[in-house]
Amino acid sequence: MMKRLLPFIFCFILLLASCGPKAPAWQEQYELGVRYLSEGNYEEAIIAFTAVIEIDSKQAPAFVGRGNAYIGLGETEENLAAAQADYEQAIELEETNVDAYLGLADVYIRQGNYVKALETLKDALPKTENNQSIADKIQEIENGSAADSSGNLRWTRNEVEEDSEAYEDLEFFLNNFYYGGLREYDFRNVNTKITDTNGYKRNILEAMLYDPLCYAGLVNGKDSWDTESDWNHSDPQGKWYAYASRSCEDVDWVLEHIMNCSTSDIAELKETLIERKDDEMTPYILDGRYYWGLYGVGGGFQEAVITEFVPYVNYYFVTYEMRPWVDEYGNMWDNTISGPYFAVVERKTIDNRDYWSLYYHCSLTDGRILTLPTGEVSAQDERAWRRAYLSYLQDNTSFELTEADFQLIYIDDNDIPELWICYPNIAAGSQVCTFNGKTVQDIYISEYGTLSYIERGGYFYTEGGHMDNYWDGIYQLKDGQFTEIAHGDFGAEDNTNVQFDENGPIYQYIWNGQSVSETEYQQELEASFDLASARDIFDGPISSYNELRQNLIK
Repeated sequence: MMKRLLPFIFCFILLLASCGPKAPAWQEQYELGVRYLSEGNYEEAIIAFTAVIEIDSKQAPAFVGRGNAYIGLGETEENLAAAQADYEQAIELEETNVDAYLGLADVYIRQGNYVKALETLKDALPKTENNQSIADKIQEIENGSAADSSGNLRWTRNEVEEDSEAYEDLEFFLNNFYYGGLREYDFRNVNTKITDTNGYKRNILEAMLYDPLCYAGLVNGKDSWDTESDWNHSDPQGKWYAYASRSCEDVDWVLEHIMNCSTSDIAELKETLIERKDDEMTPYILDGRYYWGLYGVGGGFQEAVITEFVPYVNYYFVTYEMRPWVDEYGNMWDNTISGPYFAVVERKTIDNRDYWSLYYHCSLTDGRILTLPTGEVSAQDERAWRRAYLSYLQDNTSFELTEADFQLIYIDDNDIPELWICYPNIAAGSQVCTFNGKTVQDIYISEYGTLSYIERGGYFYTEGGHMDNYWDGIYQLKDGQFTEIAHGDFGAEDNTNVQFDENGPIYQYIWNGQSVSETEYQQELEASFDLASARDIFDGPISSYNELRQNLIK
């Protein structure tokens, strides 16, 4: 009986073997696509990977393979867009796919969008468990270069050293931008109207035409502008008695390459001129030239000085101030400092010439999104509180403020100092300011007062008064807010008719709104504030207005 079963068992085993797991239906097409890709046969690779996707649209590697094939097929706008769509779909299907992130970053590198490439890789790093290939690519870009997946170097940072000729050119560029009336210009809206020194509302094109100081650098590969002007003859349409003219080619080149306006931006700016052609202040276009009236051109007695210069991929984040201009003889032509102002710039090489290009008040449009490290600092970052105090001084400038005494002190327990301001007239009193991470908060210390504080303890004490009316105040600084936690008043009931006894003037004492004896008053004061451990404000170094500003701009 057993011998009869042996052939049956053998056949059953063969049957089971023939019914084993089969390769997925898409596998053969995928392997074919991989082979075509390795052979450089990109069109056939695209066909094979597309067949995989039609069989099973959840196969992330097939989207990556097809994206790679599109890249290999040729760097056209259509192929890059198709590759980007495939890499993005692969990431959506498989968030940990390293090759998809590297491919997507490669598309951005080939498009010249190195910031987006870096941001894509940084976003991928934690999702891919700190993959070394992604980390290496991040390091490459942050160090100042970017190569595509074929190994071709696409970008190297145009390094600019402080005190170099390029650095000085940037200060001159920012100076012209400032005096061209564009310090309020917002690149996110190309037709943003800004108010110039004469009170006229202008967009960037109008500002460039009215004030040649806006951009006085090289233009379109030439050493000088194609400019005509005449103070004694009217323009071709008789709109102005004195006029100037520049070729549209030169001006449009600056709008595109220096101010980073798109083709549609420039068309929109020109349309604005056409719509407002009857406005006597508006330039017009005739036979390929811009014409505008001459009303006088002038700069000022300040010059741009860079106070912070931070490279980020192919951009630089710049903080600058307008400081008094000093001539060759050492004469200072102004006594004010304005700012700080902020700009995003790029050092471009166009036709073997270097130009400064400006992106102002970013984020950028057209898919170019910049994360500004200088605009997203933490409350503890020195740049934040220094700028905040500089702006506070600028916003509250007065004769009394410029003649005041100043001191940076630490009242609460963080690393942001408080600013003490003591006005020159003792009757004007003083102030304590703090930066809460967003704004400067201040509290007024009334006239004839002084200040003592527990360093990093969160409390300060002020006392003052005159003519037989005196007070004590104890304050807490917590979470960027001032709170008076105790207050006392003492003095004569009528300071025009002070009464005396054998111990001297007769005073009334009030603590937190309640009448108390002199002894009780003193006990409450000592219990509320440890004066013995406090620092007297006048024991610290005092700064003048200009000394403080110089300290804050470091």
